[in-house]
Amino acid sequence: EPKKVRIIKEKPVLPTYTKNVGIYCRVSSNTQEQLNSMAAQVSFFSAIKRRLDWRFVDIYLDFKSGESKNNHLGFKRMIEDAEIKKLDIIMTKSISRFGRNTLDTIQTLRELKDLDVTVIFDQEHLDTSKEGSEMILN
Repeated sequence: EPKKVRIIKEKPVLPTYTKNVGIYCRVSSNTQEQLNSMAAQVSFFSAIKRRLDWRFVDIYLDFKSGESKNNHLGFKRMIEDAEIKKLDIIMTKSISRFGRNTLDTIQTLRELKDLDVTVIFDQEHLDTSKEGSEMILN
């Protein structure tokens, strides 16, 4: 009797996560308009969950003026997570949502770069892992 050949199909290989991603959102007040803006920022960036090579870590929220980063608990928590290597990428709507003070913003971005954390500013199409990004920020 002829022997039967059993064909073993190869299992599809799913991509492994390579980058841990956090979202930073800030609005300047608790007005309905600003809360709608916050909701729009959060829902827009939640699309990162569809990327198979990115692992969504957390959303960092602040409801205060951008004048000083020292009062922003969400911002501080995000930086602490970056320092303990919990984040590889931070996504935010725009440079003005990340910080209003240019000097503070550039200093923070340099600190994050030293930690190998990339910041992506959606509105400006700016990625701090790309050459020349700091010059554009200036």
